[in-house]
Amino acid sequence: MPHSTAFDKCFFNISWEFTDSAAQGRFPRVLFAKAAHKNRKNRVSLPNKNERQVFLLRTGKYLAALLLLPLSVLLFASALTGGFPSAGAADAAVQVGTVRLETCVGASTGCTLRAENADAEIVLFQLTERPRLGSAKIENDALLYTPGEHVGTDRFAYTAVDAEGNVAEPAEILVKITKNRVGLTYADMEGDPAHYAALCLARKGIMQGERIGDTALFRPTQTVTRSEFIAMAVSAAGLRVTPAERTDFADDSGLSAWAKPYISAAAADGIVSGYRTAGALSEIRGQNPVTLAEASVIVAGLLRGTDGVCEVMAPLHSESRWDERALSAMADAEILDADTLSQDSRTPLTRRTACEMLYRMMQALG
Repeated sequence: MPHSTAFDKCFFNISWEFTDSAAQGRFPRVLFAKAAHKNRKNRVSLPNKNERQVFLLRTGKYLAALLLLPLSVLLFASALTGGFPSAGAADAAVQVGTVRLETCVGASTGCTLRAENADAEIVLFQLTERPRLGSAKIENDALLYTPGEHVGTDRFAYTAVDAEGNVAEPAEILVKITKNRVGLTYADMEGDPAHYAALCLARKGIMQGERIGDTALFRPTQTVTRSEFIAMAVSAAGLRVTPAERTDFADDSGLSAWAKPYISAAAADGIVSGYRTAGALSEIRGQNPVTLAEASVIVAGLLRGTDGVCEVMAPLHSESRWDERALSAMADAEILDADTLSQDSRTPLTRRTACEMLYRMMQALG
């Protein structure tokens, strides 16, 4: 008799019983030897005790392998897919949160919707309840809300569905609608989610549009110069500005007189440092269009110390990767949306994007 291991002994008392059903092609039934009866009909007897024990040992090993096969397959599949589900798997369902917006009569507003714990990158957002005081629509992940003629708080709901078919519990969208205290709306911003932000900056005297006859225009696609953006950012952040007839930059003579106090205030606060020239001098180049990366450095510098923003001081432009750090800071602070962040960092900033950045910066600063 072969050497008997502890594994073999576990199946020592297992024997096979063939009944008449075996002739019909069914699997034999397994019985414990102690429960078997020697005189049972149709019992197949082995020739002798030793051969029977060998047969039982070998059969036990095969049976053990057969029983363990499903478990092995499960373990292998789990390894391929990243392991067994955790106890918190139920908490990993796609989720959406409450959205709070503010606007005034006559001005659209909006935001980028987000879903947590989605099983795939593709998420479909949809309204589950319609607003009462205005209209709303969702395109991809962008929500656009346009108020009616009444003030108050509008309430409606939305949900998200990921590519795996997981549906989030509906969450509420709250929109506070106030009176239009600016007394105007921009004709070229109708239906634009940045319309309310533009009116807020106009009310505070930070960024104005223009009038042609009785029509107010914002000119959202026009670009912004470095001097203009520095002046607007300094005003929006509430930095102290004192009269200044000159700055410390090498190209001071080419700067507009109105811009010098703001540039001096930004430089004194470490927000801007200019471009290093071959002669080791710094130029602010205020007449140049400000780029997305340059504007991000300025805003990040003004937001340093606030939640979600790493400190990005205005660098000398010979430093590598400064633009990536600036845009990363804007993403962390939710100042720029994904569409804007996907643009080339050297893209000249438009008035519309500048308006959104400054409005969100003011919200972050409180």
